[in-house]
Amino acid sequence: MLEILVAFSILALSLGVLFQIYSRGSHVTALSRDYSQALIIAQSQLATLKLTEDIPFGEESGTNEEGFDWHRRVSIYEEDESAEIPFKKKFHLVRIELDIHWQTLAREHSFILKSLRLVPVNNVHQ
Repeated sequence: MLEILVAFSILALSLGVLFQIYSRGSHVTALSRDYSQALIIAQSQLATLKLTEDIPFGEESGTNEEGFDWHRRVSIYEEDESAEIPFKKKFHLVRIELDIHWQTLAREHSFILKSLRLVPVNNVHQ
């Protein structure tokens, strides 16, 4: 009788640990999926800017269908004035920052992507 009680106790503990491992694994998988989706949104925003001739300077925000909020900031990159940059008369260096935010049951998450892009001087209209 005692052996059966000990066996059931060990089984209950083992199942508890297995369920905890499975639960943690599914949480990590969902979080990884969310970060991948945030990266896709950021890459989509960057691709949209690549296709436009006139860069839209300033800030813009939105929300996609899955509930991810994005905020885009586009500005001229302010480099050191004393630096000799060979392309300075023909191109501007543009800074693009994308913030992606989303909410899960546990907490709020965010992802920030920063990029620089060379833009011909005649395409810059602030």
